[in-house]
Amino acid sequence: MYKSRGEAKFLYTGRTGYALQIGDAYFTCGGPFLYQDKDCFAFSKIPEITGKDVTVTWFHQPVFPLSTNRRVARIQVEGVDSLPPGYLVAALHEDRERAKFDLPFSTIWMFLGYLLIEFIYRMRKKK
Repeated sequence: MYKSRGEAKFLYTGRTGYALQIGDAYFTCGGPFLYQDKDCFAFSKIPEITGKDVTVTWFHQPVFPLSTNRRVARIQVEGVDSLPPGYLVAALHEDRERAKFDLPFSTIWMFLGYLLIEFIYRMRKKK
């Protein structure tokens, strides 16, 4: 686990939600695919946190091959914890449960995509 400290700023991107910015580094509460976690960077909390002294405990989480994001484990705003106890354990458990569905689903879609590409290749070869 790593710690970063500084003034809190937030960056909003439509696809990934909010990211906490401290200096040049960005931190996310989302899972491997950067989905915003509503309990962490809730829209209602952002005005309260922006501009305040924040300490973030974080770790590198793999997203894609050769790519990671900085995933938040703990946020302290002026020395007071911002996340509920057991937050990270619950979030990682939810990610694990979601992966049980995502892996077979994405494997089936990739297989169907491969069959479509093979079908198109064979049709072109016939002409």
